[in-house]
Amino acid sequence: MVKTRAFGRGLGDHFQLGDAPALISRALRKTELAVTQLKRDEPNLGMTTPIPTEDAYLVALQVREVPDHELWMDDRWISSDPFPACTTTIYDLRRNPLACVRSPFHSLHFYLPLRALNVIAEERESMAIDDLSYRPGTGIDDPVVKHLGLALLPAFDNPDQASLLFVDYVTMALCVHVADHYGGEVLRVVRGGLTPRQERRAKEMLY
Repeated sequence: MVKTRAFGRGLGDHFQLGDAPALISRALRKTELAVTQLKRDEPNLGMTTPIPTEDAYLVALQVREVPDHELWMDDRWISSDPFPACTTTIYDLRRNPLACVRSPFHSLHFYLPLRALNVIAEERESMAIDDLSYRPGTGIDDPVVKHLGLALLPAFDNPDQASLLFVDYVTMALCVHVADHYGGEVLRVVRGGLTPRQERRAKEMLY
């Protein structure tokens, strides 16, 4: 039996939304990136159901303010801090995140497998990423996640007109940003020139 991943219906069911709309990118080798829109205008959703454990993160843009909710991880209460509109929240799917949501909500959840983050690290010839650096249950003012997420809203409003290439670029850009900004001091940014791997490839093509 194939395990349902935490995007589309696999995520929507946990918020009692059924087959939530999702945009999926397969531009990164041997893994998938996805972004799911979760939207509910009625209050008092109550508790979400458990999401199957996997080596992945959900990086969420809270498009709408969420003033009344609570978060649990590893069966332990974490926070009831409100989330202002357009803040970023991060959830580790290895830690069984659960929420009690009493406010209406509108959010975009980027599904980022740990494998995808480490493909980025490998391309940069950096140390592997084991964990992200963030404070669970706290909204983050991250303008990069905000603007990348908002740029995808028209694709959800008009999915038949959505460019798959555009979705690939946006999800890849967000994955690189998360690895770079929250992955700790693991990625070496090269200011001009080639990385050692790129230099080797170039030499192989010449000989």
